[in-house]
Amino acid sequence: MDTSIRPFQIKVAQRELDELKARLIQTRWPDEMPGLDGNAGPAPGYMKELAEYWRTSYDWRKQEERLNGSPNIPL
Repeated sequence: MDTSIRPFQIKVAQRELDELKARLIQTRWPDEMPGLDGNAGPAPGYMKELAEYWRTSYDWRKQEERLNGSPNIPL
């Protein structure tokens, strides 16, 4: 088995991003539970905001370009 490190490019297919957006739209969110202080995980309201950001504002292609512009150097 070849375990050598080789350069690579990140290429997420557009259909994958479209499917992610569709899943984010279809998410069924739980109700907020009163009295939780965050120790049980992030609040649904925060997660809704984050998912909406990913769906409408996050520039996946810009990040792909940024990562692909970095050299593939083993640490």
